[in-house]
Amino acid sequence: MWGAHLRGATILHGLAFMRDYPDGIELLLEAKAEVRFDENHCTATHNAVTGSHVKTFDKLMALHPESFKRSKFGMCPLAFCFLSGR
Repeated sequence: MWGAHLRGATILHGLAFMRDYPDGIELLLEAKAEVRFDENHCTATHNAVTGSHVKTFDKLMALHPESFKRSKFGMCPLAFCFLSGR
């Protein structure tokens, strides 16, 4: 994922996908990192699920619950967890 950049993706998207590093996510959010949707209407929370990063998912939900929105494919992050068996 991080190498084939999607329009609108941020450092939060990349970190959430590549590492289960909730302290890094918290640090970025405290520093006012931009929380937004990428071109697939996915947030960093979606990417945490895709990368199977449970701690990162929990941290994003605790600090930025508004990122829990449906993607352009109609799936919220939690639904994707259940469908993918994560």
